[in-house]
Amino acid sequence: MASETFDNLCNQVYWQLYNRLERKDDPNLRFATNGTAEKVLHNDLLIRLFQSLLVANNTAVQQFGLAEEELAERVDDRELHDFLAVLLFASCGIEAARRFTKKLVARNDWPLKGRFTGQDTHRLPASREDLLHLFKDSVIVDKFCSSQACFSTVVIHNRQEVVVESLSSQRLPYLEEEELGSGSFGKVFKVKIAKGHFKDTRHGTLNATSMDVARKDYITTTQFDGQDERNMMERILTGSTRKCENILGNFGSLRIGTNSYSLFMPCAICDLSDYMTKYHPTRPSSVHEKAKIVLSAKGLAEGLDFLHNEMKGPDQQDMVCYHMDLKPSNILIFRDTAYDGGIRYVWKLSDFGMARVKYRSRGQTVEREEMDFNSAFLQRIKPEAERSPSGTRNRRGEGTYLPPESLTSTRTMTTASDVWSLGCVLSVVFAYLEDGGEGVENYQLRRLRHADSDGYDRFFVRGRRFTPNKDHPEVHKTHTWLINKAAQRQAEEMHAVHFMLRYLENRVLVLDYRKRDGVKTVKEKLAQTYTYFKSMPPVENHLTGEHHTWIDRTRSRGTPLSHWQVDSWQLSSTEGLKGCEISPRGDLVAYWSDNQIRLYNELSLPPQVTFGEPPVVSPAAEYTLGLTDCIWKSVAVTDRFLIASTTGAVFQCYVYDLVFIRQYRITLQLPEISRLAISPDSRIMACVMQSKEEGQECGSVFIVPIEELIQEAPRQMTPSTQGSSGTESEGSLSRRGLPHDSTTLKLDWSASDITYISFPTPDEVYLIVQPQITARSRENEIPIIHLSLKTRPRLLQTVLVRSQGVDPGNTVGLFTAFTAFRQQQSTCAFIAREKQLYIQNLAYPGTTAIENSIKNYRVLKLVMDWNDRKIFALGTPSGTNRVYLLEMTVPQSEVDRVTVTELVSLPDLSQDDEFTQVLSSNSFQQGGDYILIAALTNASRRWIYRISLPDSSAAT
Repeated sequence: MASETFDNLCNQVYWQLYNRLERKDDPNLRFATNGTAEKVLHNDLLIRLFQSLLVANNTAVQQFGLAEEELAERVDDRELHDFLAVLLFASCGIEAARRFTKKLVARNDWPLKGRFTGQDTHRLPASREDLLHLFKDSVIVDKFCSSQACFSTVVIHNRQEVVVESLSSQRLPYLEEEELGSGSFGKVFKVKIAKGHFKDTRHGTLNATSMDVARKDYITTTQFDGQDERNMMERILTGSTRKCENILGNFGSLRIGTNSYSLFMPCAICDLSDYMTKYHPTRPSSVHEKAKIVLSAKGLAEGLDFLHNEMKGPDQQDMVCYHMDLKPSNILIFRDTAYDGGIRYVWKLSDFGMARVKYRSRGQTVEREEMDFNSAFLQRIKPEAERSPSGTRNRRGEGTYLPPESLTSTRTMTTASDVWSLGCVLSVVFAYLEDGGEGVENYQLRRLRHADSDGYDRFFVRGRRFTPNKDHPEVHKTHTWLINKAAQRQAEEMHAVHFMLRYLENRVLVLDYRKRDGVKTVKEKLAQTYTYFKSMPPVENHLTGEHHTWIDRTRSRGTPLSHWQVDSWQLSSTEGLKGCEISPRGDLVAYWSDNQIRLYNELSLPPQVTFGEPPVVSPAAEYTLGLTDCIWKSVAVTDRFLIASTTGAVFQCYVYDLVFIRQYRITLQLPEISRLAISPDSRIMACVMQSKEEGQECGSVFIVPIEELIQEAPRQMTPSTQGSSGTESEGSLSRRGLPHDSTTLKLDWSASDITYISFPTPDEVYLIVQPQITARSRENEIPIIHLSLKTRPRLLQTVLVRSQGVDPGNTVGLFTAFTAFRQQQSTCAFIAREKQLYIQNLAYPGTTAIENSIKNYRVLKLVMDWNDRKIFALGTPSGTNRVYLLEMTVPQSEVDRVTVTELVSLPDLSQDDEFTQVLSSNSFQQGGDYILIAALTNASRRWIYRISLPDSSAAT
């Protein structure tokens, strides 16, 4: 009878333990978190268990020498829960449980040391030899060993090394695992460490919640000797005499067996390369924002200065670390709170897989090498060029940012080599300051395609046939262009840009490494440049010195003055905005930065204005991202919902119900969202996601009803009482499955190749793919995807675009603008290279698009009228930067010529600005059709324009 009771208890314990395991669906990954066994094997169950072990007519005192309650207390005092949990979970039987009670619980001598290992027998993982000595039964030992890994979960120790002999006896504490990329000597993953499995060794505490960290995995060589190497890496990553915030920190290390080694580090938002080209490609729009970026760059120089000049050896001798692989993708970005309470970004040096450490005698040059990381780790991949928008890479994997001396046979690499790489990074950063992500990409293409580059993207030109290396002509040419662009805005900015870029050319990007300045001087020059930017006055009007009133009536050609009215509202902000969106009906405008979304509607307008002064509007609501390890990535808005996704260490989707003032933070088991859109009727969300299948990266489109997305939320986020969300509050939805009515469609391109997604109608989705280079030397192609939500067919039409005298290999800026027809389903119009209009019917694959050249204008944006008879456009006449609202006819065939009419000029806008627009029939203050425009200007101001249309302009 006792045996039957014991078996029943075993079954109960098994299922309670199993249901609490993490990743339990995978037998090779499932694990119990710290405290799981204690929760299941509580005091009452332990008493019942010991009662079930009693032989008939025996008491616990007679059989074990202690009462049941005393035995239960011993289990607590001796921390035997995990060992007992393995016995019960593995169904080792009643005799094994009795022997456990007698040998480990009831005995007074404690702890029990293993005869073969000398370790505490009850500590997991237990050795097979000690278990055999304890249980005297190989079958019991086999069962125990097959299950103990689940309850022997590794605990990572901060800034210490943890050694695991084999994953057959222990499990890793990862709730989730995602590959982020590969470095020179390892792969990088983002992992979520379970609660209770990261120990702060300084305070002796365990993490109270799960935490995201970056893990870099190495393959070690026979020269790798463990503790000494880890200590050296710790010295490099965290410093010796002081902590440098610009060096990536070390969260500890893990060695598994003899050839697997991992470092744990803080999870960054992204790297500098991705930030400039993917996550914040919008050009900095104010000198204040540019100053903050220069300040971050100065911090980068401080990190390199720490490696070169501040490190100390164990005997306080000077040490120097050569990074050897400094480039934007090895510079990680973190967000922090500035001294004034605002937001600041900290750039941290990472990826020391190519680094070398040497001792330096005081007052002398480098004497002897202490350690070479290259000999400690197997190199997974060769150093590569930076990621390129067109997929270009250097031949043989030569690094874009490496100095000329890296190509010599002797490889005379010194601290000056790192300074060269730093100068290259700074040159690219200044291209970003002027022209955003497009500036970075164009700069790269110009270096790569220069006649003397020979197909290599470097910052110098390699000599041929025994001729010396030369300065790269495109570097000086680009610097001159950047200086001239700054001069067009104000003399102070021109002076700052000229000061830094010419210094880089003359003292940093110098072919002879012996003539380069040290990093301390570079840091000083960046500090001076930051001072210049910080003291600059804001640029109030980057077009002319004219002053425009808040209502500016201009006359189009042949149009009476009274037909047109332009209302404009100024948004003053020093924060670096990165995007803007307008709801389909034109009721709401959303602007966002990395960490804040501001929403504007009719409540944002001031009650009255002073004539001659542009009214400044205030946001009706603000949504602040409280997390510091991610940033806003994509935003979409309708009159009902505002949806935003994050990127960085944390990927989540935020849904703000603007009608019922409800807010949800949703975690989906999906890859990260790249772009998203909402249907005009606020029913459906469509987003482009990055996914990985069979080692090949491809994108997908995820379509889901919004109500279904949020209906199972256990609780909503607390809304603000003032109609604004304020800082993010608690409450989230963690979805382990996907909504029933959701659809995922695989694409043939990566998510980064999808440059545009929109809902022109509630039942249609359009996607534009990054222009492709064709085999034909004078043509490019632009893939357009049309999805019908009613029938779900996928219509793909590839439109060939002739080069028009432009290098066909350069696809940057090829696709300019897009609009769908409103009455003709599957028909769209788009602009290529700002000059060519294409009309394409996607319902008939293989048909040729109607193509027209636009004379005397550069077209930047399109919006179709209600009846598909005309297209409203934003563009600039030849010879001017001023933006006009244009009216274009819709050609019906190749013989029809498109005509363009200037309707109204838009004050304070130029062709370099970024803007979006919609056509609406519901005005903020009055009826009638109007076009609403939201603009990100190159000055310190942003604008919302409303252009009221004459009755005959939008409808016929």
